[in-house]
Amino acid sequence: MKPSPDSNDAKWAQLATRARADQPPPLDVSAALRAARTAAATPATAAPRSVLDDFAALFATPRRLAGCGGFAAVTLALATWYGLGVWTQLEPWADLLWSAMEGSV
Repeated sequence: MKPSPDSNDAKWAQLATRARADQPPPLDVSAALRAARTAAATPATAAPRSVLDDFAALFATPRRLAGCGGFAAVTLALATWYGLGVWTQLEPWADLLWSAMEGSV
């Protein structure tokens, strides 16, 4: 007995038939090995030798590298200045807590 075209079995059979027809062609192993050997035989481009060379390759010019370093230095200086400002505000509270802890022991 053949399933009716509207039944789920017919839909699954049709879906399976389409899926089998949609498979990629089989892999040619010898061509893949030739491509791998060719890729292994070609010399790779020279890799940077140090961290500074990596950064220079990333930023492309010494001017950009110097700008990034200058920005980092300015940011560190501002963070230090802000941290010292916060500490001068919090130092009396730290002294108060410290003296309270010393007195309770």
